Amino acid sequence: KFTNWDWIYGYSPAYSFKNKMNAGSKVLEVGLEVKKGIIQECQITGDYFPEKKSKLIEKELHYKKHDYPTIKEILDKIQIKVQNKIIDIFF
Repeated sequence: KFTNWDWIYGYSPAYSFKNKMNAGSKVLEVGLEVKKGIIQECQITGDYFPEKKSKLIEKELHYKKHDYPTIKEILDKIQIKVQNKIIDIFF
């Protein structure tokens, strides 16, 4: 029961989340609205990704689980070379 994703995350309260990362001269900011462990809204700003790629990431994360494997899978799918610091900004 307690190892089930729905039990651990599905009953969590809604929350807003923001994080920012500086990578050299580039900036990446992530804002999430999460309800019952599911990303309801995602906003990616800064100049780390081109605008089209940021919008694609936002679209792909919409209504997905806010967990590490899901976000890594989506970034891999979009062919973003995933580094831990990039995934970590989503948490």
